[in-house]
Amino acid sequence: MSEENVEMVRRSYAAYNAAVSAPNPREAIRAWLERYSDPEIEWELDPIAVERHIYHGIDGVMEFFEMILDAFEQVRQVPERFIDCGDQVLVFVRTEARGRTAGLDINEEWAYLGTVRDGKSLRVQQFRDHDDPRRGGDHPDLRSAVQVVARSARPQGARRPRWVIALSGAP
Repeated sequence: MSEENVEMVRRSYAAYNAAVSAPNPREAIRAWLERYSDPEIEWELDPIAVERHIYHGIDGVMEFFEMILDAFEQVRQVPERFIDCGDQVLVFVRTEARGRTAGLDINEEWAYLGTVRDGKSLRVQQFRDHDDPRRGGDHPDLRSAVQVVARSARPQGARRPRWVIALSGAP
């Protein structure tokens, strides 16, 4: 089942990227949420990503995406690595966006931890600033997977993003 979860999440990222570039992205994002999300989905933002907030249900999560679409003229999530953690999938993502008002380009690394139930996303947690000790969850496979990523994610001498350090516990 866990390989199926990874594949569902992989397809979801592809569908999201298609939705945000559709002629009517609001309608396409709602269709994407309805296709890939459990009706009881919870989407937890990292505190630096606007505000610490948990959106509930498809309508609630849609509020978050409305805010994103209002702020950015272009947004793309580029998944770089998927890690199978049983009923959870850890995804390392590069976010590419262009601000609507100032036109500033954003290129940031994020980690998303998704919990899957019955082939749909039940919970999504975003991580960017990773001083919170909950990072890595309580799943032992997740902790192991993140430690492997922390050792292999960057070339020797390169500074690792804070989320890798916090998730792995490595200095």
